[in-house]
Amino acid sequence: MPTDASKSPGFEDPQPSEGLGTFIRSELNQVNNNASSRKLLDLHSEFSVTLSVKNIERIIAWYVEAFGFIVDRKNVFEDFGTTVITVKGGNGSGIRIEFLADRDFEPFVRENPPAHSKRQFATQLQFFVDDVNAFAEKVKARGDIEIAWDVVDIQPLKMKHFFIRDPEGNLLQFSEPY
Repeated sequence: MPTDASKSPGFEDPQPSEGLGTFIRSELNQVNNNASSRKLLDLHSEFSVTLSVKNIERIIAWYVEAFGFIVDRKNVFEDFGTTVITVKGGNGSGIRIEFLADRDFEPFVRENPPAHSKRQFATQLQFFVDDVNAFAEKVKARGDIEIAWDVVDIQPLKMKHFFIRDPEGNLLQFSEPY
């Protein structure tokens, strides 16, 4: 069963950003200015990943509803046929996802785990949770989210994992370290 986003609330355009918007200057990754060092950045917490999607407003509404992301920025680049919407996680998490819709979008859906890692680049987005079993039960109770791989305990890593798919078929991994 594919994940259903039809029950998610509608999408509303964000207010235009002023200055840094929701970015916090002290949380930005800092350029390492040590000329004798090969290190490029001193990492703090701001990080983003970009996902290409077909139906950007539907996917944004789903991520806002399912995980509490806040819509941060929206830009439409008509000359390139793209729309970019960035969402940010709450409570100073530093998590950002940039969704990009392109008029020439070509879908690609990875296989379910454990066969999902055959192709180059990101295979899934991973979120760390305090109780993966409770999270899996909540997902199952909703009944409208595709489960890609039920809870599995990878003992050598001391991690439990659970995989679902978002409405566009992207893999989302939820992991509990122990």
